[in-house]
Amino acid sequence: MITEIQRFSVHDGPGIRTLVFFKGCPLRCKWCQNPETFSHLPQIMYTESECMSCGLCGQACPVQAVSVRDNVLVTQWDRCTACGKCAEVCSPKARKLVGEKKTLAEIMKVVLRDRVFYQNSGGGVTLSGGEVTVQSAFAVRLLNALREEGIHTAIETCGFARREIFDSVAQAVDLVLFDMKHSDPEKHEFFTGMDNVLIRENLRRTVQSGKPVVVRYPLIPGVNDDEKTINETGDLCLDLGIGTIHILPFHQAGQTKWDGIGAEYSFKGRQGMAVRDAESAKAILETKGLTVSLGGGGK
Repeated sequence: MITEIQRFSVHDGPGIRTLVFFKGCPLRCKWCQNPETFSHLPQIMYTESECMSCGLCGQACPVQAVSVRDNVLVTQWDRCTACGKCAEVCSPKARKLVGEKKTLAEIMKVVLRDRVFYQNSGGGVTLSGGEVTVQSAFAVRLLNALREEGIHTAIETCGFARREIFDSVAQAVDLVLFDMKHSDPEKHEFFTGMDNVLIRENLRRTVQSGKPVVVRYPLIPGVNDDEKTINETGDLCLDLGIGTIHILPFHQAGQTKWDGIGAEYSFKGRQGMAVRDAESAKAILETKGLTVSLGGGGK
């Protein structure tokens, strides 16, 4: 179950890359920029700014989940069955069905279009999400197929999966981009729904296996941007022998997605991470000897 295949990315691994977004995730990060990937099932996403309030979606809906009231489109999300009928008749694409089953051959056909860009830039394919380990068997098949084609592979992972599942995916990939959301287990659970005990164990084991790992640190105001947490995150990297960390400053680009799937967003209205604060976090980590970059990117 795939939400999107995005070509020509330069922020999710080295070189020019194609991103394959898997649907489904075990965490529920309060700041998530891709909440449409939480569920492993297809769902409708609505973009109000694109809507013409023509009412065709309501006429097409077999369960009357959509209606126009006072020239405003109203969706009863608890009635929506994600059949996709409303999206089919929406010419401005204000409503779209997110999540589509794709075969290995269909995905390979798309990603192989850009083989020359991978070769010339040192790029490849990154499996993202959601969480790729939720669909581990398919992910391993895809990674093996890409390896047979000589294409560099990476995964972006939250690290929350049973040991045997996580290892099966991690050992099939060339590079692991591993999220570290918080150093404290209780705070990690409060903000993501799960503690970080299993996550840290999977990270430790992956590093010990010799697999290249880059830590990605989503820097969230009021969550993990204090000096204590930043230092603890850096120390954990050093203890494990990880030398590179990417800071991902919080922004509000995903807010409309929460609204678009009818979900409550507790971070609504929060300010994005200030550049000076992100630079300050970078400086703290660099004093420890870590190689730090702001944003995703290369090795």
